[in-house]
Parts: sequence; structure tokens; C-alpha cells
Amino acid sequence: MLRFALAAALFALVTHAPASAEEGAACPPRTEQNLYNLGYQVKSGLEHDTVKVFQYAAAAVDRCADRTDVNGLAVPLLDAVAKAFPPGESQLVALSKAYEAVINNGRAWRVEIPSVTITLPDGSASQVDTYSAVTDYYYKSILPQLLTLADAGTVHPMFTGAPLAECPFPPSAEDRALKEAKALRDAAENRWDGEVTFATNRLRALREACDFLRPRLTYELGELYAHAATEQQTMTHDEKAVELAGHALTELEDFMTYAGLEPPLADWKLTVPVDIAAMKALVDDN
Repeated sequence: MLRFALAAALFALVTHAPASAEEGAACPPRTEQNLYNLGYQVKSGLEHDTVKVFQYAAAAVDRCADRTDVNGLAVPLLDAVAKAFPPGESQLVALSKAYEAVINNGRAWRVEIPSVTITLPDGSASQVDTYSAVTDYYYKSILPQLLTLADAGTVHPMFTGAPLAECPFPPSAEDRALKEAKALRDAAENRWDGEVTFATNRLRALREACDFLRPRLTYELGELYAHAATEQQTMTHDEKAVELAGHALTELEDFMTYAGLEPPLADWKLTVPVDIAAMKALVDDN
């Protein structure tokens, strides 16, 4: 397991690495193999130097943005580094670089590109396919950690509501965007306090930047608000419930304006009116 005794050193590496000689250097041809080897050493307990692991993985992401499996193999290493630190700035730095690697992995991934072949410890060869594993790391580990950090006051820019320059997910990575939306919904709906701002900020920013996902993300946003409103009503937090229900109505009624939707969105247009009626009743009763 990686240790976190060198948090300050990690932060210094991040803030100064882009200006180093590594910047702009060509991506070495054996980077995938080297990252696999480093990951094997970490899992086997042979490598404990957090800064070394971060430094190599971060440099690989910086230098090999267009190599999907380089970024994919860097993700679990950066996730491990993040988990070696208590919540705070150093953890945010590692998770931010992991998020960058996730985005690079999705943008560079193409079905038709042959997988990279690496050599396993036993000497056999194996093809690397990182896309599915990275998707799981993203919405099961990296995103929840970023939400936890935001709750503690260390907020990644993705949760601030700032506009995105472009959609972080190309159409070929649509499944990753939708799994993120579902993870954000689950996290927000399970909150006892009804505080959903970080999740809704992210969903709104994605919706504005990812036009091909606008109907789906409008639905996800409306359902997030509706479930959160119902949960707050159950706990007799009536004022908060009404506030959330109002947002739910806005989003769900907007969703109903989309015409020509394919399943499952077309099917949801049959069920969404039930949620709209429930939200109107919640508002009227309070």
C-alpha cells in the first residue's frame, strides 16, 4: 500500500511538473509496458513510493494524451495515490490527474484501433483493453472521492457550475457520461440533507456542453431533483422538499418537450407525467 508521508512533495511535483523538461517530450513507445510493470509492483507491495508512482503516471498522462491505453493504465495508479492520502489538496491533485486520464482515455479510444500488447510477469503476451476498467474506476471510485472532497470544502472545478469548453465525452464514450449521470443521481438522492448542488452543477454543465446528450441529461437532472424532493418530504423537511420539487418540475416538463425520442427515452415520456403530478402535489400540499 502506498504511504502518504510525502504529501507536500506530491503537491510540489504537480505544481512544477508542467514546466519541467518532460513537457512536450514525445511519448515513449514502451510507456504502456512501463505503466503495467509499475502497477504490478504496487499491487504486489514491491513499490511504496507515492511520489515516484505519481510522478511517472502523471508524466505519462501529460506526454501521451492521445494514447488511450497509456491513460487507461495510469488511472488505477493515480487512484491508488489518491487513496493513500487523507482528504485535502494532495488528494485533489491526484484525482484531478486521474480525471484527466479518464477523459484522454475516452477521447483516444476507438474500436478499430488494435489493443497494445504487453508482456506479463510470467513472460506471456497479453493485449490491453482499458476502456471498461477505466469506466468502472471513474464512476465507482474517482467520482465518489471527488464528491466527498467537495463536501469537505475541497472542490474540483467540475462541480462549480463553470461552463465546459467542450464535452469531455465524445459520442463513442456516451456510456461513460450516462454512468456518471447515474452515479451523480445515486449520490444526491441518498443525502439526508437534500444538498444536491455539486451533482446538479455537474449535470447542467454536461448538458450544456454535450448537445447529443441533452434530452437524457435533462431527464437525469429532473429525476435527481424529484427523488431528492421525495426524500426530503419523507423526513418532513418541507421547505427543502418544495424547493427541490420546483426544480424537478422545470426539468421534467422541459424533457417532455423533446419529440421523436428513441427508447428508452420514448418510454420514459409515458412515466414522467406521473413524477410531474407527484411534484405538483408536493408543492401544492406545502
